Amino acid sequence: MKLPRDLALLVIDVQQEFCDPQGARGNKETREVSQRIRRLVPAFRKAGVPVYVIYFADDPKKTQDVDFYEFRPRQGDFVLRKMTNPLSRAAISTVS
Repeated sequence: MKLPRDLALLVIDVQQEFCDPQGARGNKETREVSQRIRRLVPAFRKAGVPVYVIYFADDPKKTQDVDFYEFRPRQGDFVLRKMTNPLSRAAISTVS
């Protein structure tokens, strides 16, 4: 199957605070969604679909220091930080 050239997978806020039932905002459903994301992302990568991982943090962090839940970005994924301050510039990097 030929995929559209502008296709991408966005993985947003898959972090402990938002997804872990033990975290501030997580519940059973967010845990299940996180587990499905972990299982599905490899198929997108294998198909050559770029993966953009967007995480929330007020301050810049190294990818390995982000509290991802049930999922970790891999080499070649694009990692973007979003913040509460809309006037701040987003940090974009790739996993190396």
